[in-house]
Amino acid sequence: MNWAKIRAVIFDLDGVILDSVTLKTEIFLRCYDGKLDETQKAYIREHQAHHGGVGRAEKFKHFEAFLFGRNPDDARINKLIKLYQMHLFEEIDDCALLPGAIEFLKFVQKSCDLHLVSGTLHEDLLRIAKTRSLTDYFNTIAGSPMTKNDAFANIIKRANYHPDAVLAIGDSITEYEVARACGIHFVGIVAPNEPNRFPLHVAAFKNLLELTTAWKRSL
Repeated sequence: MNWAKIRAVIFDLDGVILDSVTLKTEIFLRCYDGKLDETQKAYIREHQAHHGGVGRAEKFKHFEAFLFGRNPDDARINKLIKLYQMHLFEEIDDCALLPGAIEFLKFVQKSCDLHLVSGTLHEDLLRIAKTRSLTDYFNTIAGSPMTKNDAFANIIKRANYHPDAVLAIGDSITEYEVARACGIHFVGIVAPNEPNRFPLHVAAFKNLLELTTAWKRSL
């Protein structure tokens, strides 16, 4: 990848900018109010690790059907979503920004359009971005229920970016697969002590601080 040709960067939030992956995983467990056995807890943690970019509604629907064999009716899913939201805003402000996040945003903003795309509910994403003074860094912000597939495609189409000039940065296979489907570049963020789930050919960094150093060296 030629870093100098990148004109747009699409960021995930959790695990890339904000150290909130563990919190959000534990909130899914908390929403079931101690009614999970250890196997079910392990499944939710692993599912979250692989599908971090998927919206909470889709995850709850999956858990209801797969773990409990229940029909994921709208009333129950909405109740779980509201419970999740309540827990989220009790603790999300305590999550730190990840190393190098602001420095990288300032650095790439000089030459690129920046876009934030997250599986977080859109209204919650806007609130988090505003609270953390992140809003002004991004040309667009998109959360669920819009899928990442649609969000990425919309960004490319509306701004008429050439796919080779677009980079996505994420910490889950979800973002990688969407980037590949859109024909754009991808860089993975793999937190220290976490397994690298990306294919071997994918460039991966432990945080945006490390990515900033690599980008600057290539210029």
